[in-house]
Amino acid sequence: MKKWKNEQGLTLVEVLASMTLLSVIFIVISAFVVNSFTFSSAINRDYTTLQISDSLLEYYKSENFSKLQDEVGKTIQLDTPAIKQTLKMDASTDIGKLNSSITITKHSNPSLQNRLLHIEVTVSSTQNRNTQQTTVEGYNRNTQQTTKEGYNR
Repeated sequence: MKKWKNEQGLTLVEVLASMTLLSVIFIVISAFVVNSFTFSSAINRDYTTLQISDSLLEYYKSENFSKLQDEVGKTIQLDTPAIKQTLKMDASTDIGKLNSSITITKHSNPSLQNRLLHIEVTVSSTQNRNTQQTTVEGYNRNTQQTTKEGYNR
């Protein structure tokens, strides 16, 4: 039997050290990927609530002023199906579980109360016990209000 000289290979300690190093690198990269997905999901939810809030505000800004005057002082509550119906969205569109509240009030300036209605839209999204809330505000302008000069403002 021949004796092998200058055997070159890795010892068990070297193999275990390299496996440990690769495992640590894999764990760090995995944590980064999972964190990225979580962060991306949160951004997507925030963006969705902002888009829905803005769309609802535009809807109520374009509504008839006299129709909205009947809603002054009330809070309109909408769940996901009602939001889709109000915005004329396809029922299969996935916007998650949303709730919204729309509050319509008269303008704080008495001289503008017959010309502007204040609209506040709040949309809430709950996911994994974490609630994201977005609020936008705007005004509905009375385009039928005629001034003393005889033209619309």
